[in-house]
Amino acid sequence: MLQNSHCLAGHHPHLAGRCSQSSAASSWPTVTALRKVYGAFGEALAACREYEQLRSGGLPHDTALRASLGIGASKKSCGTTRPLYFAGRA
Repeated sequence: MLQNSHCLAGHHPHLAGRCSQSSAASSWPTVTALRKVYGAFGEALAACREYEQLRSGGLPHDTALRASLGIGASKKSCGTTRPLYFAGRA
């Protein structure tokens, strides 16, 4: 918003439309980032809930943590996880 503050409709009427378009276009990366944060927060809550269920079921801390984060083998996800591909290799 500060980067577009030099475009004021009173001073530059022919730029007023362009400024609103550029500020709307520049807000999309922020919206995308907020959606990713919201999604990650939801995944973190789900992992926390699964961890608590596993701990209350009697599993040790390390085993429950690995299972809830998807690092180790879990009874729920055994055979259903996909391998991770890095550096764009599929």
